[in-house]
Amino acid sequence: MRGPCTMPPPSPVSHPAFHLQLLDRPFIVVQLASGEPIPEEYLRILGGGATVGNRFISLTRTDEEVSLVLESEEVENADAKWSCIKIRGPLLFPITGMLCHLTQPLKAAMIPVLTMSTWNTDYVLVPKDLSVKAVEVLAQDRWRFVGDGETEEDSEEDVPRSSSSSDSS
Repeated sequence: MRGPCTMPPPSPVSHPAFHLQLLDRPFIVVQLASGEPIPEEYLRILGGGATVGNRFISLTRTDEEVSLVLESEEVENADAKWSCIKIRGPLLFPITGMLCHLTQPLKAAMIPVLTMSTWNTDYVLVPKDLSVKAVEVLAQDRWRFVGDGETEEDSEEDVPRSSSSSDSS
């Protein structure tokens, strides 16, 4: 019997959009109570401007909480306790099962994740101290990691799908 990820990533699985990137800078994750004001330092960052550049910033507000996820400016930031694995993308909206296939080997290796999605792609945050293990686990599962500037010609022909077919989430 197959597990929860019964649909493999779409063909051609070798497409560079399915390759992964471990982003260079660590990430900060902040959780606030739903009625708690967003601290001024984060409001300035959310306001944008030249000082923010192309940093990843996400704010999610629900009736239960406010979650703020942002890429740290400094590599050595004590508050930045997460590393980010990005699916290179862009992914077409009808593609299903991508996060399931990506997180299944991490689950088997007991690596916790925080996932985020945008229209173009998905991001998987893992604890910074487990990022090397996460990359190793995904590489063993035949996921391909590429650098930011790597082109399609630099890519290998086989992008993975999860080898685990009976794991459940």
